[in-house]
Amino acid sequence: MYVIGTLHHVFTMETLKVTTYNMHGFQSGLSCLTDLCDSGIYDIICVQEHWLAPYNLNKLQNFHSEFDCYAGVLWLKNYTLVY
Repeated sequence: MYVIGTLHHVFTMETLKVTTYNMHGFQSGLSCLTDLCDSGIYDIICVQEHWLAPYNLNKLQNFHSEFDCYAGVLWLKNYTLVY
């Protein structure tokens, strides 16, 4: 069982749902990435080959209101993994 928490509450999940997505370029994969985020299925989305230059990484960091981004990995904002 995974323990998941935020600053306000802690709860448990039976399954952590993770997927990977090869964008083949940010503009090419934008539609599918939006669908993945909006689906409500995944807790973590590992994004590959977005091909964004360092000065454009904010496009991933601010991509979806429900997800935070760290080094190309999107996860739900209200989840913090406890190691």
